[in-house]
Amino acid sequence: MKPRSLTPGVLALALVGGWLALRPTAADTAAETALARGRAHVEKTCSGCHSDVALDAAVKSRLHGGADALDAFLAKHFAEDSALRADVVAYLQARVAAASDDS
Repeated sequence: MKPRSLTPGVLALALVGGWLALRPTAADTAAETALARGRAHVEKTCSGCHSDVALDAAVKSRLHGGADALDAFLAKHFAEDSALRADVVAYLQARVAAASDDS
């Protein structure tokens, strides 16, 4: 029995479907932008005083009180803008989660 080949139309639909499935969504792009903004702020304002280990330890201790506790701390510590704080909190949570996954 001879194997069936895909018609050009079916092949085109399969390729477009695959491309659409792999294409980042607006939400993915917004999340990546927020994380990049948070990371840039941390590198600019936090890394000068806190080593990576000290920063991660401080974030973990603040996160025991929840993201709101970290947000409240940052409101008084170099991140007065609420949108920037949300980006910084998201970045720090992702950073701590990634460090936990590595260990």
